[in-house]
Amino acid sequence: MRNNGSEYAKHQDGGTTVFEVTPARAPKFTYLLIVGGVVALLGLGTLAAGFGVFFLAMAAFCFWYGWFRDMRPEAHRKHTSFRVRPDVIEAGPSLPTWVRQQTSEDLV
Repeated sequence: MRNNGSEYAKHQDGGTTVFEVTPARAPKFTYLLIVGGVVALLGLGTLAAGFGVFFLAMAAFCFWYGWFRDMRPEAHRKHTSFRVRPDVIEAGPSLPTWVRQQTSEDLV
């Protein structure tokens, strides 16, 4: 069975662990595909009246948009990597860097 989810690979780079993340395939907008099917049926039913062509054009747009358009934010569609060290997480140029907060045990 093929995995359609995101995947990651990790490797050591000195004292740092580097994670390479590959995003999942784009999900299909199922509700829009269903709406496209209903609109296509309306278009076929009203084709003889002359304005069914507009319904069929809307249905084609719904099918195209629901099947091929990836509506996730751009950062979720791209391959990315981040580095993890014991005291900091470096997420890349467009993402922030997180530093571990000190706890009460660290202060004693």
